[in-house]
Amino acid sequence: MRESQAFPSNWMKAADAQEPTPLTITAVGSDTVGQGAEAEVKRVVCFKETEKELILNKTNWKAIAKISGQDDDDKWVGVCIEVFKTVVEYKGDHVDALRVRPPGGWEAWNGPGEKQEVGKAAAADSDLPF
Repeated sequence: MRESQAFPSNWMKAADAQEPTPLTITAVGSDTVGQGAEAEVKRVVCFKETEKELILNKTNWKAIAKISGQDDDDKWVGVCIEVFKTVVEYKGDHVDALRVRPPGGWEAWNGPGEKQEVGKAAAADSDLPF
């Protein structure tokens, strides 16, 4: 049994995105992340294609703001993004992380855009890795 099966989480992790995954935003809100003294209120994004939520950091917040053309996260509903796994430096170590980009990548992006649904083939729930 894999760790993700033994200890399921409500939050997306880098291990959940082995392949770039297109997702459609359905809501943005706040939730308490962590427990006890470590608990913090964070902004989180909900998606049509999965029950797991993405905890926003500043990097991913800025990416979604750029993709949507909106710096108000209340206006992100319906925006399509792609989450992908990458490696980043964190406190002197190289660690896996989730990042956000437009579906198809930044190279194919034509600017802030239309709210559109993720393509049927890419959005099939059975195809999602999480």
